[in-house]
Amino acid sequence: MKTITKEYKVYEFKELKPEVQEEVIEKLAERELENDWWEYSGILDCIKEDLSERYGIECEDVYFDLYGGRYCALGNPRINDVKKFLIAAGAEKWMIAQYLDTNERVWDMDYLDIGITDGSHRGCNEVCVEHNGFIDAETGAENDGDLEEEMGVDLNEFLSDILKEKLKEIQQEEEYIGSKENIMELIEMNEYQFLEDGEEYY
Repeated sequence: MKTITKEYKVYEFKELKPEVQEEVIEKLAERELENDWWEYSGILDCIKEDLSERYGIECEDVYFDLYGGRYCALGNPRINDVKKFLIAAGAEKWMIAQYLDTNERVWDMDYLDIGITDGSHRGCNEVCVEHNGFIDAETGAENDGDLEEEMGVDLNEFLSDILKEKLKEIQQEEEYIGSKENIMELIEMNEYQFLEDGEEYY
């Protein structure tokens, strides 16, 4: 039996020919995007954190489709901070007005229940107002006015705009994952080495 040792010339990325460098970048970008890049990039956790901090929305999962249905939807969402949600929706002035003595209606947070439907199966979420929470200032009786009409806001449109913004953020993250800038950072950080034809040397 004979043992044959084969020698290889190993190159750093910058030592490769320009056309080989381009091929390497393309192959590595494809590899990065073949995996569940959103799991290790942290983008979905960032979205959850932002939804909570800016809008008072909590959710267990974030679902998205960048190519077919083009949607971003929330799994098991809930509004933990109704005041924050309504202020972000543009209802702050209306909310303040409810506490003025001259106001004909008063708004009681205890009577207000705003929720968001689950979007894990349908790919969309809707805002549900279970109770308007209006109390007549003189009689104290419940008033059946329409909350969104009173506030002058469309809560479903507001939520839809948020989710469109989040879909855009996910798309931008995907573009960055496959970008030359990111691949170059990976090569440098991991000190990748290559054969002359661009094959990665392990």
